[in-house]
Amino acid sequence: MIKPLWLGIGILVSLTILLLWPGFGQVIQHPNGFLFANSGDGLKNYFNLGYYLKYDNGLRFSGVNYPYGENLLYTDTHPFYALLLNVIDNHLISIAANSVAIINLSILLGFVFGAVVIYLILIHYRLPVWYAILASLGIIFLSPVGSIAWPSKFILCFCNSRILVFVAAD
Repeated sequence: MIKPLWLGIGILVSLTILLLWPGFGQVIQHPNGFLFANSGDGLKNYFNLGYYLKYDNGLRFSGVNYPYGENLLYTDTHPFYALLLNVIDNHLISIAANSVAIINLSILLGFVFGAVVIYLILIHYRLPVWYAILASLGIIFLSPVGSIAWPSKFILCFCNSRILVFVAAD
């Protein structure tokens, strides 16, 4: 028999993807073919990650401040994420050409992970499963940080899944 916790997570993930599909179905099918932002900081984030994966290593980012370069931490390139992807790109499989898809899918997966984390928090406080599912869907889709209300501030979109670190510590 499936425990109610896991059944709730399965239902929640299914509902989250179902709610994302009408607005982002094309992005899910062709993630490298869409930009959530085509100017400003959003375009800078796409460029920085793609350039870093293709040309740089470590904490040096040579895509700005020519000829000296810049520290990766100052470029709003999601440094820990970029370093992890750079290791994958250099040692396992080339993913630099898919940096747009990586950002797009990471943002959309942030909705799913964020909803699951909020669900686990609500279950921890002994809310009924059905109520925790509805509340976590409402919280994740109605929050301005979780929505793409500020499409040029991608770092805010990743905040949904960062809660997981604090929940795991509990």
